[in-house]
Amino acid sequence: MSASPRRTTRASAMALAASPPSVSTPARPVRSSSPAARRQAVEVTRRPPNKPDAHDRHMATAPPSHYAKDMPLSRRIAVPFILLGVTCGVVALTVLIATRQNDHARAGSAIDADAATADWPQYRGDRALTARTDGHLPPTPTLRWRFNTGGSVMSSAVIVGDLVYVGSNDRSIYALRIADGTRLWSYPTGGEIEAPPTVIDQTVYVGSGDAFLYALDAQTGKQQWRYETGDKIVGAVNWFRSPGTAELRLIFGSHDHLLHCVDAAAGTPLWTYTSSNYINGTPAIANGAAVFGGCDGLIHIVDLTNGQSIASRDLRNYIAGSAAIADGRAFVGHTGHELACVNIGSAHVEWTYRDREFPFFTSPAVGEKLVLIGSHDQRLHAVHRAGGEPAWTFPARGNVDSSPVICGDEVVFASDDGRLYIVMLADGRERWSYQIGSPIKASPAVGRGLIVVGADDGTVYAFAQPR
Repeated sequence: MSASPRRTTRASAMALAASPPSVSTPARPVRSSSPAARRQAVEVTRRPPNKPDAHDRHMATAPPSHYAKDMPLSRRIAVPFILLGVTCGVVALTVLIATRQNDHARAGSAIDADAATADWPQYRGDRALTARTDGHLPPTPTLRWRFNTGGSVMSSAVIVGDLVYVGSNDRSIYALRIADGTRLWSYPTGGEIEAPPTVIDQTVYVGSGDAFLYALDAQTGKQQWRYETGDKIVGAVNWFRSPGTAELRLIFGSHDHLLHCVDAAAGTPLWTYTSSNYINGTPAIANGAAVFGGCDGLIHIVDLTNGQSIASRDLRNYIAGSAAIADGRAFVGHTGHELACVNIGSAHVEWTYRDREFPFFTSPAVGEKLVLIGSHDQRLHAVHRAGGEPAWTFPARGNVDSSPVICGDEVVFASDDGRLYIVMLADGRERWSYQIGSPIKASPAVGRGLIVVGADDGTVYAFAQPR
């Protein structure tokens, strides 16, 4: 690359997208054939593998709705004394109404309790980066609290126990109390923090624009160690445990073109894997492999035990977001206006989805039947996971740079139009929105009864069911 974009992950990728990548191919690339010319407004390209995959033909059913069910018949039966006549009928009706109200209240409590039991300890919620939880969103989200930092918040928050952790472009990482948003501690670094934090075993791991990865005590913010890379870190840490010893290992990418693996106890390097350009996203983990894309246009599949390449696939366009893995397939968007499904066992591209000439900068969320991703066409796209056919789109009023999260039968995401949205997973129907008033590029975190998201105005917002 001739230019060296430096400000933000998305700005870097957008600048790079202006011209095709100059790729220096790793030693073991697996290249795809050139895609056919696309002339339709919406195009799905399938590349069938050597053997048909039965899984794609037998998808699981969608999760059941979380709304309160009709009452059982037994509750509708009035006091069984016919001699009470009309008076008893009135009493029965009163009891029925009260019972329905109590059932509704219990259903709301179940929703709150369901959400309240779950942490959101890392970017996209899990190590496969699926951004999916079986918990449910608050029925009527209300702004619970807000916290102002000194810079724009592009870092996606995490939620663990009674604390929210989030970075800011004011160069600090914050620990905020979940109850009221007050600060427990903050830790200053030497660069802007776009990277989402990761919390494991009472330690916060977060990368900074100063090229360091920091390990901080989750309760006090005290530094345990820091590890230096060759350039800024804008993606989150992912983790695994070494076979046999169960020692915690951390992996993350950097703008130094390297995927780093370090020992979590001391921050000592274990191995590095070399790509040929910036790594913006977070590596996804599944089945002993790390999967990530970068500005070299490649999807890399790397052995976690030794950092050696298993395979790679050239998607021929910059990859700004992270891949998500489900059932041996990686789903990833890129600046060539496509969402791709890549088999991580063979590096074969099974299908691609394209809708108009707008890039995908966000990371996808993967449900049982649908894959969701935001685009610069100002829409959230839902695509059938089995074959890549379009399911629905939802129109926002600005670019969708905030990656979506699936919660039960709903989806939460944000947009540069300054709104936080909840839409129905089945059909994209809007259920709720809130006007923050400032562009939102961070992705929502969902857990402990809260929806937490940061905005370009430097504020962290937390929404919850009214008390």
